[in-house]
Amino acid sequence: MKLSDIVIQEAAPDEDKTYDLKEVVKYFPNTMEKAVKTLAKSGRLTFGGAQVFTKSGDYGPALKQAIAEAEALLKDKDTTVDVRTELDGSVADIDDGGEFNDDYPVDDFQETFVGFSFKGDKLVIGFDAWLDEEIFNQDWDKHFEETFGEDFDMENPKHEKIFNKAHKEFKQTAFLGLLVEVNEDFHATMDDMPFTDGFHKGAAREFKSRRIYSF
Repeated sequence: MKLSDIVIQEAAPDEDKTYDLKEVVKYFPNTMEKAVKTLAKSGRLTFGGAQVFTKSGDYGPALKQAIAEAEALLKDKDTTVDVRTELDGSVADIDDGGEFNDDYPVDDFQETFVGFSFKGDKLVIGFDAWLDEEIFNQDWDKHFEETFGEDFDMENPKHEKIFNKAHKEFKQTAFLGLLVEVNEDFHATMDDMPFTDGFHKGAAREFKSRRIYSF
């Protein structure tokens, strides 16, 4: 038996007693991650007054509500991601060029991570997300005309080259990793900038510096 397991059993011998996430993080600073996981697996960890995991290992009421609030935030069309798109005339032997920024709502998303912050006062829900490409298509003609002073014509080979490069870059940007934090009142916020390449390739790189832990 590992020392961290012994610490948990000695500190919490009552198998029916529950412990709040924030308290565990505070009182087990050296074995925090192990202590949280040990209590979570036994269904004895709470957050915001609700069980995080059930004794069978399923998501408990706290996690279910946190995920629901995070998903509601992403479904809100006022929740947008700012994306910069470059119009590079050089690919078509045109000296001119420019860039534009548009706000894109999330078109689709998939929950892929559940964890907590180093202070224990927030749950962290991670998502793979895809932006709404239709906005890019709708606004392209306007931005092209503003940049190059002429109407966009897909039949024009030079115009097509500029579009193809910009569209490829947008597609690479449109797959994101989003990190949503949920506090003890089950209020969801997304203060961090989105990460490219999806959640695990993008956002997960920040775990160590941000001290984010998985359950």
